[in-house]
Amino acid sequence: MERESKRKAAAAASPESEGRASKRQKLPDDDNGEKETPETTFAMGMKFLETMKASKDKQGRYVAPSFLELPDKNEIPEYYEEIKLPIAFSTIEAKLKARGYPNLAAVESDVKRMVNNAKQFNDKNSAIYADAERVRKTASNFMTKHNPAYKNPSYSAIPTPIPGEDANGVPGSATRQLSERPKRSAAIPQLESQTPQATPSRTRKSGRHPTPRKEPTPGKETDFTGKTFQEAQEALVQEFIHYVDPADSGLQIYQPFVNMPNRGLKEYYATIKTPMSLNQVMTKIRGFISRKDGFSGTSDFKNWQQLEECASLIWTNAREFNEDGSEMYNLAGEFEEHFKRRLADAMEKVPAPKQTIKLTMGSQREQSQQKPSGIKLRLGANKNNVADALLPNVAIHSHPALKLQRPFKFNIPASATLTQQSITISLPGTHSSIQVKPYVPVAQTQRPWRLFVTVNNTRISEVYQPPTQAQQQQPNASGSPEKQQPQPPREKGHPLFEARLQPGVNRIDIEVVAGTAPMQVRGQPVPKERDAVEMEKCTVFVNLMKA
Repeated sequence: MERESKRKAAAAASPESEGRASKRQKLPDDDNGEKETPETTFAMGMKFLETMKASKDKQGRYVAPSFLELPDKNEIPEYYEEIKLPIAFSTIEAKLKARGYPNLAAVESDVKRMVNNAKQFNDKNSAIYADAERVRKTASNFMTKHNPAYKNPSYSAIPTPIPGEDANGVPGSATRQLSERPKRSAAIPQLESQTPQATPSRTRKSGRHPTPRKEPTPGKETDFTGKTFQEAQEALVQEFIHYVDPADSGLQIYQPFVNMPNRGLKEYYATIKTPMSLNQVMTKIRGFISRKDGFSGTSDFKNWQQLEECASLIWTNAREFNEDGSEMYNLAGEFEEHFKRRLADAMEKVPAPKQTIKLTMGSQREQSQQKPSGIKLRLGANKNNVADALLPNVAIHSHPALKLQRPFKFNIPASATLTQQSITISLPGTHSSIQVKPYVPVAQTQRPWRLFVTVNNTRISEVYQPPTQAQQQQPNASGSPEKQQPQPPREKGHPLFEARLQPGVNRIDIEVVAGTAPMQVRGQPVPKERDAVEMEKCTVFVNLMKA
C-alpha cells in the first residue's frame, strides 16, 4: 500500500522520459529463450489487451474506454485532419488476430502512437489526456516485464512512424526526438535568458563585465583542471543540464530534472516541501539577488558539500514522490550516481577555498572617539553563600484550580557557585497549568531591580493574589464578621506567575537584574557604582507528557 500511496510527477509521467530507466531493469525471461513469432505475439498481445482494458485509476474508474474504438468520423472530422495515423485498441486487436504483429515491440509502438495521438489532439488539462498518461504507464509496466526486446540494453520503444515521414526526408532518429523529447527542452536556456548580463550587480565592487559563459558540448564531460571554484560549480551543473546520452541517440535523459514541475501540480508541492531543479541550483551558484539587480556572480555555496546537499534534493524528491521501481525512481538513482561521480572529479581537481574569519579592528583614532557605555555587568553577586543570591529559590507548583489528588511542588534553590543554571523536569499530562513563585529578596532593598519571566519565549506578567477567606472575614470584638478591608499590599519579593504548558517540552526562564548600589536619593551623593548591574538566571525545561 505504501507504493500505491506515492504519486508520480508530471515530468516523471511524461512519455518523453520513459524507456531510459525502465530498460535497465532486470527483466524475467518470459519467452524461455524462444524466438518471437506472430503466433506468440498474438497470445501475449491478447493478454496485454486484457490487462489494459481492466486497468483502473485510484478511484476505481476504468481508464481504457476512450481508447477502445476510434472516434466517429462524422462527429469529429477534425480528428482525422490532424491525426495522420489513428490507432485504437480495436485496431490493435484486429491486427493481432490477423497475426500482423511480428513481435511485442511492434505492439508497443502502436500503443505509444495511440497515446501520442490522444495527447496531440486533446487539451493537456482534459480527462482524455490524463487517461492517455495512465494508459502509457500501464503499458510500460507490462512491456518492461514481458517484451523480450527489453533484454537488449540499447532497445527503447518509439511510436510507430507516421506514413510518409521517411519519404519526406525525416530520419528515424529525428522522428524519435520529435515524439519523445521533453516538451520543455526549449526552456533549457531559460536561466540564461533571465540573466540580465548587461546589468552590473550592486554587490560587485569593480566595474568589470561578466565574461561570456561557454556552454558545454552535449554528451562530453567537462575538464575541471585549471578552473576556479566558481567556474567549476557552474561547469558541473551545466554539464547535467545539457547532458546527452551518447548511447541513446542523443536523448537528454536528465531533462525531467532541469526545471521545476508545473505549479499546477498541487499534489506535488503539497508532498515535496523543498522542491529543487538543476536550474534552481544554477541560480544559487550564480548568486541570484533580484530581478532588478540580477546575479552577483558569487556562489551561495562556500564548499562542495553545500552544493551536494542542495543537489541531493533533486533525487530524494524524485524518489519520495514517485513509486518504487518506476521509471523516474530508477532515473533518479542513475542521476545520483552520475552526479556524485562527476562531483568527486571536480573536488579532486578544484579544492574549495579556505574559509577565513575577518575581524575588522578600528583604528586607535576611532577607538578614542568611541564613548564607553558606562555600564558594568557582573553575572551574579560576590556571594559567599546562597543567601547572597539574587534568586535564592524558584518554586514550581501545580495550579490549585486543577484540584489534583497529588499536587506537584518543586523547589529550585540557587547554586553556591553558578549564576545561571538549568533544570529539567517531567510532569504528567494532567499538570497542564502551573504556578511559578520566584523569591527575589532584592525587592526588599533600595537597589533598583527588574524581574523577567518568560514561558516558551513569551513574557508573562505577575498575577494578582487575592486575600484568603480568613483575611476577608475576620471577626471583630463582638464576634460578627467585619466588612472587607482593602487588600493589604503584597509581600515584596514573592511574586506569583501562572503558566499554561503545551504537550512536549516547555521552556521557562526566570531572570533577575539588579543594580549593585541603592537608588539615588534626592539630595544625596551619587553612588560610586550606580551603573553596575548583576544578573542571575534560572531556566526550567518542563516536559509535559501526553495525558
